[in-house]
Amino acid sequence: MRGQLRRLTPRSGALPTRRAPRRRPPPRLRGLRRQHHPLRFWPRGPETATRVDNTTAALAVQNEWDAQTPAAGARALHHALRGSRLAYVRGGRGHVVHSLPGAPECVTRTVDAYLTEGRLPVGDVTCRT
Repeated sequence: MRGQLRRLTPRSGALPTRRAPRRRPPPRLRGLRRQHHPLRFWPRGPETATRVDNTTAALAVQNEWDAQTPAAGARALHHALRGSRLAYVRGGRGHVVHSLPGAPECVTRTVDAYLTEGRLPVGDVTCRT
C-alpha cells in the first residue's frame, strides 16, 4: 500500500490517469472567467509602490489572537508609521478590540482619548483581558 501511494504523488511524476471529467460551467457562468480579469488588457504596467511618509500620529489597536490581522502585521505597521503608538491586548481574541462588552478598560480609555481628543498615549500600551 505504501508503495502504491508513493507512486501516485505529483513528485513521482506518475499521477493517476483517471481523473474527474471536466465539466463546462452553466451557461450563465461561462463568461465569468473573462469578466474577472479586466487588468489583463490594462495599457500600463503596475505603479511603483507608494511610500508611506506619515505626518499624522496614528494609533494601532490589536488583539493578540486576531485571525484576520495577525499581531505581527500590527507590529510591522506600528514600526513603519513613525510616531505611532500600539495598543495591544494580550490574550485578546477576535478582530474587534474596542467598543464591545468586556473590552479591557485600558484599551477603551486609550482609543476613546485618541478618537475624541486626538491624544496618543506617551508610549505603547499593553492591556490584558
